[in-house]
Amino acid sequence: MVRADGSVRHLHTQVALVRLADGVERVIGTTLDVTERMQLEDQLRHVVKMEAIGTLAAGLAHDFNNYLLGMDSSLSMLAEEEEPEEREELIEGGRQALTRCMELTRQLLAFARREPFRPESVELTDVVLKFQDLLNRAVGRRATLRIETTAAPLRARVDPRHVERMLTNLVVNAADAI
Repeated sequence: MVRADGSVRHLHTQVALVRLADGVERVIGTTLDVTERMQLEDQLRHVVKMEAIGTLAAGLAHDFNNYLLGMDSSLSMLAEEEEPEEREELIEGGRQALTRCMELTRQLLAFARREPFRPESVELTDVVLKFQDLLNRAVGRRATLRIETTAAPLRARVDPRHVERMLTNLVVNAADAI
């Protein structure tokens, strides 16, 4: 309802048809202003979302730190290593850690941005399993995430980033509901 002063109020109205003993029918009802309750529910949803984002950010920071420590260790050991084979292994270890950082960054950007829809043919099981670590972080300690896949291929023409975003929303909402 829009009041005369322009403010909006949300009302919950219940009505019932009642037949009196003399056969006369009347409509009775109640109206309750639920504006404040709806505002509080919106605030609670916002707090829950911010908590999920905080949990996600903490997990991402932890992963980045681990990957960067792996690169730092590889580089430190590389500086002291004289054997070509060992040097190559250390370089490869650093590259793998760097690739994991780049993938984590890509997932985070895909989650945060509203990018245009770019469908491609993908194996959905691969998309889900590749995104599993980030989903676990989104859930945090509120619930346990268990992913069960099928042996049969599940190919679809979708934008993998949108699937990842949808999965994150689904998992976070389910964890909140639990």
